Amino acid sequence: MVVIMLHYLSESIAAFLFDNDSDYPLEVYTYGIELMISSLIGMILIVTLGLITNRLFEAIVYIVTLFAVRSFSGGYHANSYLKCNIIYVIAFSAVVLLNNYILENLNFAEYFIYGFILLSFLTVLFLFSPVENKNKKIDDKDRKKFKIISIIMVLIFSVIAIFTDTVIGKNELLIVFPVFCVIEISMLFDILIKKGGTKHENSKGND
Repeated sequence: MVVIMLHYLSESIAAFLFDNDSDYPLEVYTYGIELMISSLIGMILIVTLGLITNRLFEAIVYIVTLFAVRSFSGGYHANSYLKCNIIYVIAFSAVVLLNNYILENLNFAEYFIYGFILLSFLTVLFLFSPVENKNKKIDDKDRKKFKIISIIMVLIFSVIAIFTDTVIGKNELLIVFPVFCVIEISMLFDILIKKGGTKHENSKGND
């Protein structure tokens, strides 16, 4: 029901803003508007959860980091907007819990953990990014560009987070490292699903 209403709303907005003489068919604009509305709903959910749990700043950092890096690295996409937003909220909760645990229980050892997460994520980015989505094909030229941009963005976020912690004494930005972990899992999960699907199709073809 929610999906139908979202599609109808997106279709109405697309029909109002564009016509048949536009550069792309209305279905393309409808899909884009659906994504925008779904993403906006996800952001509102995270901000609301951040307000309720007194983690608003961390919620904003989570949204910015996730969207900025995943736009170029790619990753798993659920097959419905509802599932996507549920995963989005669960991932935020996991990120906050993991970051709190590291900061509260490991003292200075957290830097080794964050360093390991960063090294692991950079390795995955170098080997696999960007992970292609079926609705967003990437040519070889853009693939190389997206890989470089995603790695640079991760390094910039990391430097800023470590600087604000060690120099300014504010550790809230260190949450970017657990966010990297979530993106890495998302990328690897998507790759495994695609490999599993390919093997299944090959086995059916051999039958």
